[in-house]
Amino acid sequence: MLQKNEAKEMMPLLILICAGLLGNIFGLDLLLGIDILFGSVFPLILLRFYRLRTAVTASFIAGSYTIVLWAHPYAMIILGAEVFFVGLMLQKFSDSEIVLLDMVYWLVIGIPLVWIFYRFGVGMNQQATLVVMLKQATNGIFNATLASIILQYTPIEAFIRSRRFFSGEAMGKLPLRSTIFQPIICGILLTMFLFLYIDGNARFRQIEEDIQAQLKRSSSYLIDALDIWLYSHKEVIRTLAAETERLKTAQPLALEASLSAIRTYNSDFLIVLIGDAAGRIVAASPAADQTGKSIIGMNIGDRNYFKQLKRTGKPIIMEILMGRVTRQPILLIAAPLTDDGGFSGFVLGSISLKQIQNVIGGKAERQNYERFTLIDYHDIIVASSDPAREFRESYSKAAPHEIDQLDEGFYLRMPVPYQKNPMLRWSKSVYVMEKPVGEDSGWTLMGEFSAAPYQRELYAFYISDLLIAVSTILLMVCLTEIVSRRIAASIVRLDRLTTHIPNTLEAESLPKPYPSSAIAEVDSLSKSFYLMEVLVRRKFDEERQMKADLEAAKEQAEKANQVKSEFLANMSHEIRTPINVIIGMSRLLMDSRLTPQQKEQAEAVFSSSESLLALINDILDLSRIEAGKMHLEIIDFDLKDLICNTVKMLDIKAREKGLDLSCHIGEGVPLHLKGDPHRLRQILFNLIGNGVKFTNSGEVKIEVSAEGDDSEKAILRFEVSDTGIGIPKDRIDRLFRYFSQVDASISREFGGTGLGLAISQKLVQQMGGEIGVESEAGKGATFWFTAGFEKLSAERVVKKGSEASEFCAIKKDSPLSDAFRSSVKLLLVEDNPFNQKLAVTLLDRMGFSADIAANGEEAIKKLETETYHLILMDVQMPVMDGFQATRTIRSNSKGRFDPDIPIIAMTANAMSGDREACMDAGMNEYISKPIYPEKLLAVIERQLSVKYDEG
Repeated sequence: MLQKNEAKEMMPLLILICAGLLGNIFGLDLLLGIDILFGSVFPLILLRFYRLRTAVTASFIAGSYTIVLWAHPYAMIILGAEVFFVGLMLQKFSDSEIVLLDMVYWLVIGIPLVWIFYRFGVGMNQQATLVVMLKQATNGIFNATLASIILQYTPIEAFIRSRRFFSGEAMGKLPLRSTIFQPIICGILLTMFLFLYIDGNARFRQIEEDIQAQLKRSSSYLIDALDIWLYSHKEVIRTLAAETERLKTAQPLALEASLSAIRTYNSDFLIVLIGDAAGRIVAASPAADQTGKSIIGMNIGDRNYFKQLKRTGKPIIMEILMGRVTRQPILLIAAPLTDDGGFSGFVLGSISLKQIQNVIGGKAERQNYERFTLIDYHDIIVASSDPAREFRESYSKAAPHEIDQLDEGFYLRMPVPYQKNPMLRWSKSVYVMEKPVGEDSGWTLMGEFSAAPYQRELYAFYISDLLIAVSTILLMVCLTEIVSRRIAASIVRLDRLTTHIPNTLEAESLPKPYPSSAIAEVDSLSKSFYLMEVLVRRKFDEERQMKADLEAAKEQAEKANQVKSEFLANMSHEIRTPINVIIGMSRLLMDSRLTPQQKEQAEAVFSSSESLLALINDILDLSRIEAGKMHLEIIDFDLKDLICNTVKMLDIKAREKGLDLSCHIGEGVPLHLKGDPHRLRQILFNLIGNGVKFTNSGEVKIEVSAEGDDSEKAILRFEVSDTGIGIPKDRIDRLFRYFSQVDASISREFGGTGLGLAISQKLVQQMGGEIGVESEAGKGATFWFTAGFEKLSAERVVKKGSEASEFCAIKKDSPLSDAFRSSVKLLLVEDNPFNQKLAVTLLDRMGFSADIAANGEEAIKKLETETYHLILMDVQMPVMDGFQATRTIRSNSKGRFDPDIPIIAMTANAMSGDREACMDAGMNEYISKPIYPEKLLAVIERQLSVKYDEG
């Protein structure tokens, strides 16, 4: 998974890649099938900030949509090659215009690639390939111009640089000629695209109007012919019906003669017959079918058209069917016979559709790109000029998603899926016009006009327009580059003259006068720069001398600071060594049998030693703060335990003075935190201790509240209030100064060095908080401070509690048991005899036995002859110090002793970095002198537990 910083760094890259992909998805339809894609704009921008392979990868991702758009990868390859070529040239010619490099790419590489891929890979004809070639070149140059405009006139560089953490040179500022060149080229391209869009769409709309007009003319001719044909045949049947009613008493032979006359004068009638009310044929012409069988007397009462005629009593034009007698497509027209208003029979004519087919097919012969199909109300084909469509087939109309409605009864049917290339869709599409035929027939004439014949005409128009556009762009790019360079030449010349100033300031001679310029403003700048260089040179000489003096002073100060640090380290070590003995021996003395007066004197020695140690610690903290070496430790801790333990340490002194010492943690304060508990305890101990020290009666109260809180971090406010002597308002500002108290009498009465509050202020600031005080003389004081901590997750809190439980559990016969202590043998490496005696005494009381080595060399000799479980190692010793001895033990190339034996550094070195030096040397733990028995015992038991639990 990505780290937080890595995710932040990747965000601009992902945004630009997505923008490139969207730039291809939401392109601009400039012309039909000629859409402008903007996907390469953003990979070209990436070339200024990321590696070439990153930008090329982004171009492939952005161009991947073209596979969906055109069903081939060629456009993606061409766009990737464009970014690669421009990026490669930018590495060699970083000050070049992206537009010029991109133009070179299209002239040298891009256009040939388009010709090869689309002519031979896709299989386009020469005309279509030329259109794509000119379009992609124009599109590419426009995208390069947009990339340059975005880089110069938008804050995209600041956006990307603010979220990147790896080093890299910032993008250079574009020269003056670019500020002239880029807007002009962008304006020219936008003008050309607007011209192409308006002119191209106007031409396309004109073509559609011509097709619609042509279809209207052709359809009107056919519909008129069909209407006349239907009307004439309907009138024949109506007339025959009227004549039959007049001659209804006539003999069948007379009726057949009348029917034969109709067929003689109108050859389209295949059969004409008369029937009675029951559906029985009483007269017909011809009277027999093709097999010679008479049809007189045949009953057709079960036919649907007979039932419909009898029910409606009106003439009808029936659906097209295959004749049973003639075995060819026929149309039935019937009219009822009435007798006193009732149905008495019928007249029916079976008509051949050959004439209709001739009418529609004859029109198709004159213009073979038109197709006409006649369908009935069931969408069944009656006749068609399309050889692929047969009689009585179902005519498939376009689905709603395939229709682009242009006018009422006129639409464009597009069978190619919408996501395909628009030009391909248009070339495969058909313009359709629907017109009703006849009054009662329910027929519809479907006129279809293929768009393909007009594609060549449209391509020729596109090529001419694109050639004009590309030629104009290339010409204007060259002219604009020449003009912009001429305009910027004077500024460039002045820039070259002034760039030598930083490199020649070391020279003692005055500069030569700058040459004049034909441009008044540039000439004035030239003179001003000359005068400026003279003044700068003089100032530089003065600054150089001042810098040399400061360097010498800085070197002396650093040496003095180093001497001070070494002095403090040595003093800390030398003072802590006897203090360790004094404190340790005092504690041993107090535990022995003493008279009350002797015990009081021993306690005084112990208390004074503790005060002296506190003073030394304050001075060391001050030294670390001034040297900038005070670093906070970030570990998990429990806030409630920390405050309770701090209060317990001061509770005895508060009770001795009769003070109430109370603590309150407010609601909503998180107890499980991550930070530096030791420094927080130091601040609280100082503030609470001051409250107890300066309060003679009343109480000291500690309150904790949440000042700011979110899911990850908590800002806590700590307040320590007392009812003591208070502080005059005019002296509060002295509290947080080093070695400063409110007045000298306080120091005499209560003691103290004045370092505690100053150190606390620095610690609070490192914790990201503030510290302050509110007080009046005689009314007590309230010290407060804020600090920020990280909050532990619930999972971490449970885990921490589990680990604590495991640590606190002591197994039977483990290294922590009394039985095991008696069997443990320790090696004490210490050169000071008093510290030796003190340490051995403490270890003996803890139940451990120990041998003594006066230095590291002696310790190694003892390890070679004796077996030890743990080593207590001093650091500063003669012959061989603790660091060298530890490294020798850990290396143990000859295997003479255990190289993994626990080693605890027990040293008077307590300066910043001493603990790290011990850990780096290979020691397991570090405790500083003076040594407290409880702390020493805890460290020994922890190391023995780890060692022997693992073993």
